[in-house]
Amino acid sequence: MNDAGDDTLDLSYLDAMDELDDILAQLESSAVDVDVLAERVARGAVLVRHCRQRLQRVQVEVEAVVDGLEPDPNNSNPNDSGPNGGGTRDDGTARQGTAAAQQKVTAPSTGNERR
Repeated sequence: MNDAGDDTLDLSYLDAMDELDDILAQLESSAVDVDVLAERVARGAVLVRHCRQRLQRVQVEVEAVVDGLEPDPNNSNPNDSGPNGGGTRDDGTARQGTAAAQQKVTAPSTGNERR
């Protein structure tokens, strides 16, 4: 987590990455002041931790959204399996769900297949 005195709390991911790029450019230049070297490296470490935390939070949020899109496995109505299909259509024909559609992925043609 961020320290109490950490000024990255309100810093966006993009702003933190921009600052990291600036620090990296300073460290790569031959004109870097030795007296500020440790300070810049420490600031870079704070920014890297901040970016990792932001990415972890976003990953959790995205996974929660994706999980919300999955059909409920405990759904008691076999004709209503959610937005991904399944069950039957209004006309009584079978609806093909995403699992079957995912299994139908084919490899790209190389042009060398026999016909």
